[in-house]
Amino acid sequence: MQRLYEIGFQRAGRWSLKGDELFLQLENLADRQNVLYAFVTGNTLKYVGKTTQTLQRRMFGYQKPNVDQRTNWRNRIAIVDLLKRGQPVEILALADAGLLRYGSFYLNLAAGLEDSIIQTLKPEWNGGRTSAAIEAPTEASPPDTSGKAKLEAQVHEVAQQLAELNPPRQDTFVVTSTEANPAAQAIQTTPEPTVHLLTPVAETRPHKNTANPESKTLEAAPYFVLTLQNTYHRTGFFNVPLNFDRYFGPDTANITIYCGREKLAVTAHINRTANTNGTPRIMGAIPLRQWFQKRRPMSHVKVSILGPTTIHINDA
Repeated sequence: MQRLYEIGFQRAGRWSLKGDELFLQLENLADRQNVLYAFVTGNTLKYVGKTTQTLQRRMFGYQKPNVDQRTNWRNRIAIVDLLKRGQPVEILALADAGLLRYGSFYLNLAAGLEDSIIQTLKPEWNGGRTSAAIEAPTEASPPDTSGKAKLEAQVHEVAQQLAELNPPRQDTFVVTSTEANPAAQAIQTTPEPTVHLLTPVAETRPHKNTANPESKTLEAAPYFVLTLQNTYHRTGFFNVPLNFDRYFGPDTANITIYCGREKLAVTAHINRTANTNGTPRIMGAIPLRQWFQKRRPMSHVKVSILGPTTIHINDA
């Protein structure tokens, strides 16, 4: 899974079982929208999908799918099967920072990467299918009209009818984690007696601060102030301070640098052998040198770290 980490995927959480119930634990990126996510067991990628919803809301679709959500049911059955065999199932995620543009048009990073990852890594549960568009809120992939899928839908419809005749106790456990309270805690909720399917607890209205997602992302990102030393100014590389080393990817990994307010995209790479202490040297070559040289030597720029392989540089 190293290739996923190199392009910015992070560990977001995991699935587990509480008796026969599928249990979701999200530790990271739960409230982020426009997310590319993956289900992984060991070093094997099982599934990759995308969502315009929050990651937490999308995962509830797998935890408690509706009868007609075939993809959700198939993946839920597969996840439970792995867990019952003692194999962990982790959730990785890559959140779109909202900075990738082509002219005046915004490009959805999750939509662009999903098909390429499926084609290259061939995750088993995707079954070779790719999505032509961002998923609808009720389904992660295009409808499957195969005989097997129809049979699964019929089985689940019968199961649902039986459940309505003899509904089980509808207690649900949700685990959340925040910076203020890093220790995950279980919250037990009991829905109304007449409700037999859990609806997602995340609200569908946008968060009050999502009007400018780019500003929100940059403000929350760790950053350092870089002095444009003569060497940097002349060659188009710079060194990362030691205390920010942990935020960057491995040696030779590609890294995207968004430069200035215009967010000029520069493809660079990380060099961890140039410095004796192994800290990253970001090699931006001619494009970064040209951007640096529009500024005076020894001036300052702010370097915001959006992910292990994505940064934004602007005047400090």
